[in-house]
Amino acid sequence: MIWDMFIIDSSYCKNRITNLGNGIKLYCDEHNGKFPQATKWCDTLLSDPNFYITKETFHCLDVEDDLSGYAMNKNLNGKTWNEVDPNTIILFESIPGWNQNGGPNLIRFNKHSFPFGAKKFNVLCKGSDAPKFMTISRSKVSNLRWEP
Repeated sequence: MIWDMFIIDSSYCKNRITNLGNGIKLYCDEHNGKFPQATKWCDTLLSDPNFYITKETFHCLDVEDDLSGYAMNKNLNGKTWNEVDPNTIILFESIPGWNQNGGPNLIRFNKHSFPFGAKKFNVLCKGSDAPKFMTISRSKVSNLRWEP
């Protein structure tokens, strides 16, 4: 039973953050490689039906309906896809909000309780060709790349 809940929660969040990352990649492809403005990224992804993003895509299982459980790395403002290192964080699970943007100070630690007590959270880095999903423990936050 515990494993079932863990798998449901993990799959749900992985799918959501991956869909948002794909939406950002599509936005970049349609805007000369530029990332959406970090202070309006949620609104921007919702504004174009070609990105296949709905308001529900922003929701975590335990976040209010009108808020997002994800934030965009604020350091991507004004950057283009090709000038960003593949290991740079694009999106991460954050304290709830809308158009949340920032860095490690917004990470929602202990989002997922893995078996045997491990607490982790999800991030999406740029990846080589497409956004890459990762589950990270709190002890590894200092290893994450926030600068493009």
